[in-house]
Amino acid sequence: MATFFLSHGGPTLSVDETIPAWSFFKSWLPAAGAGAQPPRAILVVSAHWETAMPAVNVVPGINDTIHDFSGFPESMYQISIDDWPRLWNRSGDAEFGIWRSRGVAGLGSSANRLIIDEFLHELKYPAPGAPDLAMRTKELLEQAGFGPVEEHHGRGLDHGAWVPLMLMYPEADIPVCQLSVHAGRDGTYHYNLGKALAPLRADGVLVLGSGSATHNLSKMTLYEAPVPQWASDFDTWLEDSLMGGRYDDVNRYDERAPYGKVAHPSPEHFHPLHVALGAAGDESKAELIHRSWTNTNHSIIESTYTVRIKRRDYTEDFPRSQSMWSSQVRGANVRAYKGQILMKTSYKGAHVCACLQ
Repeated sequence: MATFFLSHGGPTLSVDETIPAWSFFKSWLPAAGAGAQPPRAILVVSAHWETAMPAVNVVPGINDTIHDFSGFPESMYQISIDDWPRLWNRSGDAEFGIWRSRGVAGLGSSANRLIIDEFLHELKYPAPGAPDLAMRTKELLEQAGFGPVEEHHGRGLDHGAWVPLMLMYPEADIPVCQLSVHAGRDGTYHYNLGKALAPLRADGVLVLGSGSATHNLSKMTLYEAPVPQWASDFDTWLEDSLMGGRYDDVNRYDERAPYGKVAHPSPEHFHPLHVALGAAGDESKAELIHRSWTNTNHSIIESTYTVRIKRRDYTEDFPRSQSMWSSQVRGANVRAYKGQILMKTSYKGAHVCACLQ
């Protein structure tokens, strides 16, 4: 089974059909060539779980959904769903800008910000846990010298896991386990850690690295603008390195990539790629299966690479998704989603998806 690296974007990706990556993840199985049959279980390496030592979540029942959003108002955690109709009636039918040319990120009125924030906070992805996969992951890592591996029995799925999975496998019926990334460790460490997990692929386990191809919050822009040079140059280098099989360069991106430390001032959103590369095995080949750019209010310029990795002697043609497109900032349209009112936003920015095989 192939392994993948993907950029998970912000939590709005799970509900906003105007984000280019939304369509890609919704058509996951045919678009990514992930196979006609669903995996037995999924191991997600998320940028949003950092620990000093490797850790897995061991959940015998249903995974909790963790709403670990950064850059969102505190009101997300304070307002009741019962208040939505009242807040909506107060705001009327005005046009609401997601971003104004002046001011801060957010909706055009506090009422509508509360509506969308509370809607996102209520999203659930009740996938079953995968305690057997957690223990097998622990066993493989400790055998390879990456122990001790901690067991976390009360931790659910953070948005690096459930946001893409909600689109890829919406039934939430596949067991999911999370593996942390490790603060203070480099790309080579995470690559070798991934190599220890390679046997999982033969067991029907889908290994997903969930992070971002670029992730620099300080470079966030609220304006409609072309992709900045630093992001474009890093993205081009990353694609060339992955497609050319120069994985050691990718592991040492902070030394060898143009704008490496600008694209990733901190490495946690890039380490899931290193794990996915390692888990693919030495005889792997990368393929870019989706690219788009999204400029969000908290994850900024973000290239999404979905990395599919498979054995070289396995050949099959898979359709490629369309290349990048973008929509203009025109405010927001009200729509219904699963019977609830929310904002359908429209904005421009960056997403990229690559695949290793």
